[in-house]
Amino acid sequence: MSDGVVFLPSFHEAIKELPDDERLQMYEAIILHGLYGEDVELSNPVLRSLYALMKPIIDASQRRYQAAKKNGQKGGRPRKNQTENQTENQTENQNQNQDIDINSNYDSNINSNKENDADKPQRTPSKKYGVYGWVRLTDAQYNKLLADLGEAELERCIQYVDEYAQLTGNKKGYKDWNLVLQRCHREGWGKKQSAYSTEPDRTEEKFVAWNIGNS
Repeated sequence: MSDGVVFLPSFHEAIKELPDDERLQMYEAIILHGLYGEDVELSNPVLRSLYALMKPIIDASQRRYQAAKKNGQKGGRPRKNQTENQTENQTENQNQNQDIDINSNYDSNINSNKENDADKPQRTPSKKYGVYGWVRLTDAQYNKLLADLGEAELERCIQYVDEYAQLTGNKKGYKDWNLVLQRCHREGWGKKQSAYSTEPDRTEEKFVAWNIGNS
């Protein structure tokens, strides 16, 4: 004896238009076969045809139900065997390990970047000097030049170099302005007595030197 019987919507659609007595016979045949495995003799050829189509479906449903019940999954699919469970567990563990590796690599990269940034020397910011702002010096460079050259000479060199760079578009490509100012002082750029014999020795440079010397 079965615990129940499968009655599909298609069964109802097939027999709902039958006369009451024939519909009752079909219900009885489905129930008896589904619950007890009994076969009812139906005299009507139409009913026998319908029953012949429904019977394999009922039998297949009962087999699936019994298999599910035997494996402890009533109403569901058969239980997975041990090998399938082990395979799924291994796959899940592998995925978890991959996630851990990805997170570890991500954290390592972040820490590595932080360490590299910490190892890099911190760039000291520079300030602009001169009317046109070409001359750039750090506070330490400015203070050292101020101590070595004096305020008046330092301001003269800054003015001369700044105006020369503005006039020529810094065509010499000066970058180390600290060194340029030291040369300006050492070689006397822009002074009247050396305006035509020191660097820069070109027409526009002489013009700048003359302007500074006569300002």
